Parts: sequence; C-alpha cells; structure tokens
Amino acid sequence: MNNNTYNEFIQAAIELANKIDEKRDELVSILCSYESYETAIYEIQHSIKTLRGFSKEFSNIDSLKQYGNISTFFPINMPLYSLVLFAIAPAAFAKKVRVRPPVVVHRLLEEIVKNIELSYYMPNIELYSISRKQFMDECVEYSQVVIFNGRYENVKSLISEFPDKKFIFNGRGINPVIIGKDADIDLAVKKTIEMRIFNSGQDCAGVDVIFVSDNIYEKFVSRLKASVSIISAGNYNQAEIKIGKVQRIEYVRELEAFLADADDDITLRGTVNSESCIVTPHIIERELKAHTGEFVEFFAPIFYILKYENDAELLAMLNSEHYSDYAMYASVFGTSDKINQQIPNTKVLINQIVNDIEIGNEPYGGYGAKANFVYDSNNFKLGPILISSVLAS
Repeated sequence: MNNNTYNEFIQAAIELANKIDEKRDELVSILCSYESYETAIYEIQHSIKTLRGFSKEFSNIDSLKQYGNISTFFPINMPLYSLVLFAIAPAAFAKKVRVRPPVVVHRLLEEIVKNIELSYYMPNIELYSISRKQFMDECVEYSQVVIFNGRYENVKSLISEFPDKKFIFNGRGINPVIIGKDADIDLAVKKTIEMRIFNSGQDCAGVDVIFVSDNIYEKFVSRLKASVSIISAGNYNQAEIKIGKVQRIEYVRELEAFLADADDDITLRGTVNSESCIVTPHIIERELKAHTGEFVEFFAPIFYILKYENDAELLAMLNSEHYSDYAMYASVFGTSDKINQQIPNTKVLINQIVNDIEIGNEPYGGYGAKANFVYDSNNFKLGPILISSVLAS
C-alpha cells in the first residue's frame, strides 16, 4: 500500500472517530428520531471502534488498489454504522464513492453527514438523492464496483444488466436460534429476545425462526412469553423504549397479511398499528413439520417458533434449500457438538447472538448462496465478507 495514501486515510478515519465521539449526544438525538436509544448507542460505539480499527485492518493489505468509482446501494437500517461500513471503508480504494440511500433514510443520512463533517474528512464520498434508475444510469454505469444491500432477486437483476462490474452483495440471513434439550433457559430467552427485538426487529441479522426441542419446549415458551409481554413500545425519543416505528409501511402491510394467514397459530397477540407503524411482539407457534416453503423475513418483533421432535427432523430442515441458501449465523443453546457441526453454510455461535460477536473490521456473514457473495468476472464467491479485503484483491 502506498504509505502516503494509507497514512492519510487512517488519520482521517481516526479524526472522524474522534468527531463522532465528540458529537455523541447530538448523534443520539438525531438517530433517536429513527431508531431506539439502544440501537443508536450500539451503532455509535461500533462506528467509533471500526474507524479506529482501520489501522490494524488495513495493515494486512499489501497494495491499495485504486478504482475510479464505487456505487453503494445503502441499507435502510443503522445509518451511521452503515456509512462506516459501506461508504467510508470503500473510500480508501476509490476516487469517488457514490451512495444512494433509500428515500426513507435520505434526510436523516444527510443530517448525520453534516453533523460529523464527513465532506471534510472523506471528500470523495457523495450522496445521491435520485431515483434508482437515474442512479444506475448516472453512477452504476460508470463504476467498477457496486456494493449492494438488499434483496437477492434485485442484485441478480443488476448483475444481469451489468455483468462487467464487481458486486459485493450483503443480503439477508435466517439467523435461527436453536434451543436444544440442555439449554440454559434463562440465557436462551434473554439472548433470543435481545436479537429479535434489536432495532425493533428491523436488522438483517434478526432471528427469523426459533427451533426448540420438544424436551424443553414448554419451559422455554412459558418464560419467553412472560418476558416478551413486558417489553416497552412507543416513541423512540424515550430512552427506555425498546420497540418503535417500523420504517416502511410496506413492511407493515406485508406483516398484516402474514399474521392473518397465521392467525390460528398466534399464541401471544400483539398489536399492529398501520398509522404509527408500531408493531408490538407476537409469538407464533407451530410444529416443525407444519412449516413449508421459505422462511419469512420479518421487519418487526415477531417470534416464529417451531418445535422439533428429534435431531434428524431439525437437520432435515436445516439442510433444505429454504434454510441453507440463506444461511449466515445460528445461535445455539444446549445443542450437541455433533449437531452444531452438521448445520450447513453457517457460522455457529454457542450461547451467543450476532450482536455479541459482530466487529466491523472482520468478515461478516455466512455461506448461503443467497445470503452474501462477491461476484466478479462471472464467478460467485460465497462466504463472510470484509469489504477492504475484497477491494484489495
């Protein structure tokens, strides 16, 4: 890596981390118009830690490959931390990083960028408040790399239109919790709730399904219900609030349709307010054998529980394409080493959730074909992604 370029970027990243730390209270206020206090604190801390960690992360890179333009399709969740991961990290490798945020987050992101004086520290990052088609015509067309956060079907369509680009795709994972017969129930309940309601259930690492052994099922569900029923919901400007607004009305409408179909299996019924877009926790219980098709990605605090009778039944589901294609992480409690080793395409976390281990300076994701990948020269590389490593290769 060119020493001057490296040193300038690292120095700017450190100064930006210090600026975020200095502006912490203002950033909390800005972010809490959009997300919970708990989520705001999480992403501020992770942003600072990641920026300060760039010196170690980038020290392993031999040469700093320079691209002309990189285009980023920005995610809807955690705007500050996403800015660090999907705009600032790539900025070390490009003359220009062009970022298109979803409409719902654009004004907030502009406010964040202004507050932390991003243009001073990273002048090669630019936000684009234009239509998707315009962004494709004016930015993607002239980029060598596209960072895409979103649905698998959408990135596949983009790749077919721009097969000569390098794509870094961050999609969705099912990220199940698996409760085996030997689980510490209190820990399992605590961690399941923590990950399922994080960011009001709108995180890409959210838990889409909870598999529970029939040996421990009644105890687990009983304690889960008791804990879930007292979770606070309301406006994000109150620090104690854990659950607030779902950011897209489309997600609420999709959820209403799903809940109507699942009505007979709802055992703890929350509320869905389409005016405020606040969804309070629901618990849905089914036998594993009753589940068919793909798992639904919930953008709300929905606890979808499947009871399994034996390890063979569980593994059959985990080895189906409905799971393995979207495999990223699995949080396991009280399962055997034998079972853990047979979960396909997955980074298995023992007695932990994704938020316990996620670090912005290390690879993120799993090995599911539709979860995350790097596309380059008609080849797909599956596995956890660290953007700096991908861009340096």
